[in-house]
Amino acid sequence: MSNNKNLSINLITSVFTFIVTILFSFFLSPYLVKHVGVEANGFVTLANNAIQIISIISIAINSMSSRFITIELVSGNLKKANEYYSSTFFGNVLVFLITVIPVTLIIIFLEKFIQVSPSLVSSVKILFTLCFLNYYLNTCTPNFQVAIFSQNKLYLQSIGTLAQNILKISLICLMFGLLPVDIVTIGIATLVATLFYQIFLFVAKERLLSSLKVSVKWIKWRRLWEIVSSGFWNSINQISLLMLQELDVLIANVLLGVTDMGIIAIVKIVPITMSSLAATLSNLFMPTLTITFAKNDLKGMKKELFKAGKLMLLFLTIPYAGFICFGNAFFKLWMPELDANQLVMLSVISSLSLFFTFGIQPLYQVFGVINRLKENSLVIFASGILTLLVEIILLKTTNLGLIAICGVSSVISILKNMLFVVPFGGKYLGFKKRTFFPL
Repeated sequence: MSNNKNLSINLITSVFTFIVTILFSFFLSPYLVKHVGVEANGFVTLANNAIQIISIISIAINSMSSRFITIELVSGNLKKANEYYSSTFFGNVLVFLITVIPVTLIIIFLEKFIQVSPSLVSSVKILFTLCFLNYYLNTCTPNFQVAIFSQNKLYLQSIGTLAQNILKISLICLMFGLLPVDIVTIGIATLVATLFYQIFLFVAKERLLSSLKVSVKWIKWRRLWEIVSSGFWNSINQISLLMLQELDVLIANVLLGVTDMGIIAIVKIVPITMSSLAATLSNLFMPTLTITFAKNDLKGMKKELFKAGKLMLLFLTIPYAGFICFGNAFFKLWMPELDANQLVMLSVISSLSLFFTFGIQPLYQVFGVINRLKENSLVIFASGILTLLVEIILLKTTNLGLIAICGVSSVISILKNMLFVVPFGGKYLGFKKRTFFPL
């Protein structure tokens, strides 16, 4: 199957899967707000953010393993590919052993760390427990996705994700119909659906790339160190992105209260949805870029990046423009209990940086493909620190409140992308710094 045909199938299945997932999220949030309150809905977001925090450790291992394994497979070095594969699994088991006790203690004393209404303490603790079990189920399994990645058949992963989401939706609807509405239901359904997804990935891996095996004899510390030393910078990226985006809910909880936390959780849905769609589409080009780089075809990479950027603009700017035009009506229908004017204003402010970066999303992949993550990670980290500090200062010294939380990250993100990502993405590929500004 040609790369173009693979890309078309990958694109169609990814977009369709994403739409189904997002439609479910948009229906679930107002249902929870109506039946369990804006505060309880906020804790669903906060639990997911907690997973993002703990995943920083495993990202150092998993974010780059597919890249290293794929390059060895393309080069015909199956032995080395197996060493990377087995060492990645061993590293994930170590992460579990290191983190499970601290995580357990945090959940037991959760109300000491965050504000939780007494009536919700038990449900929130169970939700956090289920979310962390789901995380460990995802990470403490071998990297089955590498078979799909290395063969550039990401449509298989989209099919598995679609089936996973349908199962999750069905379970939630079933339990909501038979049992009292509770945020714990979401954790149970998510865990069961993840188990199904891992089985699906294992079957796909065995059919596509059965030659990759986990074996003690293939575990090599030097291979794990190669992956971690490179992926470490992706962990720094994740810390930075948490400060730029995900910590907003926690900051609102601590400095403004549980009601404002719930509002932030709602207004962040649209920006996070657009960012997720951008990341989903951008990731489709990662296998092609990795394979092209392995062949030392930098001009081919430039061509692929421009093609990817134009597709990103086509798929992302139209829905974003539609949201800006009809956001008020959307929130009145979606969240009739809340102030639509406030929600749309905060959502637009939160997502403003995306307007400038839709076309350059594929450039984010370049730093990983060419294994030049350090400089990019340091810039993003500095941006995250600056965002966090400015937000806290504004909340302490002004009455801007939620506007400060939503606006600061947007402004700093725009500056980061325009001053570093675009010019240095071109420079690291051997082109002029202005090469990718047209995107």
